[in-house]
Amino acid sequence: EPFAIVPMDVSIAYAASSSTVVSLFVAFQVRIAVPYDGYIYLAAPKTYELYCPVTKVLQGPFTPSCSQDDAILTACDGLTDCNPLHELLLKLDKSSATDLTDNGTVASDYALEQGDSMFFSLEALVPETTPTP
Repeated sequence: EPFAIVPMDVSIAYAASSSTVVSLFVAFQVRIAVPYDGYIYLAAPKTYELYCPVTKVLQGPFTPSCSQDDAILTACDGLTDCNPLHELLLKLDKSSATDLTDNGTVASDYALEQGDSMFFSLEALVPETTPTP
């Protein structure tokens, strides 16, 4: 059954040095359980550039895979002043699961249960100027 996609509360931290590649730290708490092989969509302001892969997981089940070439990504879709690499998909690959039972299967259908938190870093290019509303 379809459900409304609503942004979740996410905390970010990075050194805001223009025209510089920095470590971007992302923390969030899951509102709806995310199954194995499920995706998390991450979008920065349209003039920023995000880089795969995730460089460090500080809290969470494992390091998700990262993609910027999936058909679901809009790549700006005709917008001006937009960097197509401002968005990416994180995939919680079942093959990377660490919560295995004694017989080698995953203990749950979900990589992240409702209420679980994830805290990780990846690289990002801060633009020369930041857009203003």
